[in-house]
Amino acid sequence: MNVLTALTCPACRSAISADGLDLARGIATCSHCGALALLPAGARGTPAFQERPKVSLPPKVSVREFADGVELTLRWFSPVVWFLVFFVIAWDGFLVFWYSIALREEAPWIMAVFPIAHLAIGVGLTYFVVATFLNRTTVTATRDRLRVRHGPLPWLGNVELARDDVEQLYCKERVHRGKRSTSVSYDLCARVKSGPTVRVLRSASDAEQALYFEQTLERALGIRDEPVAGELPR
Repeated sequence: MNVLTALTCPACRSAISADGLDLARGIATCSHCGALALLPAGARGTPAFQERPKVSLPPKVSVREFADGVELTLRWFSPVVWFLVFFVIAWDGFLVFWYSIALREEAPWIMAVFPIAHLAIGVGLTYFVVATFLNRTTVTATRDRLRVRHGPLPWLGNVELARDDVEQLYCKERVHRGKRSTSVSYDLCARVKSGPTVRVLRSASDAEQALYFEQTLERALGIRDEPVAGELPR
């Protein structure tokens, strides 16, 4: 039986007519006694799609528009990196001191082998700090392609997608939980036809930054904004 034809007023038990239904709000009004009743889940209308307000240009992002698309550039530098600069200087300084002793002919071989893990961490941190000062992420959207490049220092995460393969762009929140703290970052993702979801922009510093990229790129690619499961709340 249709759920709409089976509704009765909880107060007077009279049948509720179609004129008393408000599917958008999920309620019904009895025409006999005026009582209000909640509609069952199967009879409620789908909430109207809410378009996001336009996000203004965030800090560290520059825009260049051209005839057939747009180019967004995000600078990596953040004042927080200065803490890592001093940490890396101390870490690398200790390693230089250690190996100046360990590489002498009379030093036991274990002195050179023991800090290998520390050496790898030092190299990785040093590369990260230098990249934070120098690198930029450039996202280009044209009529036929979406391209993401990081540089000038090489970095993982370059992306290239055909425009026809991109169904929707959306932003999602990622929560990083450590032993003593919790942090949040935001990813810009692309739902594609040919495979799994692709992360276009990783670990944006705030939601507005990620949403600005989403809105600007969708306009350039001619994609109509639609809701996606798991995206940032509207």
